[in-house]
Amino acid sequence: MVEEKSFARDFWKIFLLIFSTNSLTTILGAIAVEMVPQTALNSVEEIGIINSIFLITAGLTSFVWAYIADKTERKRLLAVCCGIWTIATFLTVFTNDFIGLLIAQMLTAVGYGGVLPISFSLNLDLTATEKRAQSFTILQVGITLGNGLGLLLPGVLVDFLPWWVAFLIFSILGLVTLIRILSIKEPERGALDGFAEGVSYKIKLEDFKEIVKIKSNLLMLGYVFTKIIAVGAINFYFITFLEIDHQFSSSLASISMILIFASQLSAPLFGRFADKQYEKRKTAKVEMIFFIVVVGSILYMIGFSLDFTITDLVMVILFYLFIVGAAFIFSADGPIGQSIYGDLNPPQYRSTLYSISYIFDTMGQSFGVILLGIFYISFGTYRMAFVSVGIILILSSIFMIPLRKTVLKDLEYLESKYKKKNKQEID
Repeated sequence: MVEEKSFARDFWKIFLLIFSTNSLTTILGAIAVEMVPQTALNSVEEIGIINSIFLITAGLTSFVWAYIADKTERKRLLAVCCGIWTIATFLTVFTNDFIGLLIAQMLTAVGYGGVLPISFSLNLDLTATEKRAQSFTILQVGITLGNGLGLLLPGVLVDFLPWWVAFLIFSILGLVTLIRILSIKEPERGALDGFAEGVSYKIKLEDFKEIVKIKSNLLMLGYVFTKIIAVGAINFYFITFLEIDHQFSSSLASISMILIFASQLSAPLFGRFADKQYEKRKTAKVEMIFFIVVVGSILYMIGFSLDFTITDLVMVILFYLFIVGAAFIFSADGPIGQSIYGDLNPPQYRSTLYSISYIFDTMGQSFGVILLGIFYISFGTYRMAFVSVGIILILSSIFMIPLRKTVLKDLEYLESKYKKKNKQEID
């Protein structure tokens, strides 16, 4: 019982870390329009390029962090990651041009890149199998709240304070988070899965072969990359889209984004439902993601296709209904997908697998930001550019069709190869 309470406390420390770290991803998008006249930057597109490089840097460095995490204590690495992005965020306060902001953001990305894959790996060893989808959806709430804070605070403050004040505040939040992370107790790897203590966690070439051998991993990676092209582009440009296409003020656009993120706080409900259905049939999580993507994408495309200004109250209400409804449905697809990785893979290379997934995620976001910019130039409006990436979003659901079959075979493979092998070692 004491250990369970300790695990629960550590889980919420990870929640705080994810919350504070993910606020870093949305700050620039919230103040991009206002930063240009206050700095030596020439356009919002330059900030978009910096954000794309931020994501690429985070994705590539996450693999290095995961490699180290599979061989050493993960809480120490999380503390190092948090310390790096805290310092780099503070240094951003003193930048004023493209090169300075780029360097500061790349340093921030180095620390940011290790947080999610290592946190997800740690969470798997803090959470029993039957509660994993729920735990990941709670962490998704942390991601959502962090993204929301990164939008709301800078978006409101920039109307009457310099742009850099937000970065100063978030560096202080990072320092508080770092102090909490240092008190985490490292859990035993794989203990809640029934794996033997003797399993090696040193990454070898054979481990990468095992990752590829599990076909469900490849299908999930394909899905993550395709989906995030659309989602990443929408998240970064959403406030700019409201300001330019629909004449929203910066504060109102930021509040609108918060409303959308708030609708995603329903994720634990979906996670709890997914866990219960998974106990009945092992394809339940895949089926749930398919439903989420298809229905959510349709709602997004209808909402983004509406042509209106802020003064048209009826159209504004319709827009919110469709977009908030889509965000509500999409709240759980990411965490349910993360729990699928945990179900299908043994603990010794989970950090690396999460990092590979994170690389696909960040690369997709980076590509999506650039692609949406191209669509905007082609169509002349963000509205049609958003509809275009919405089509890409709904196409990502295709990966769920074969995944529904492969997940059963891969679960049997995991059971036969690892648990039987560990049982023999224990005997």
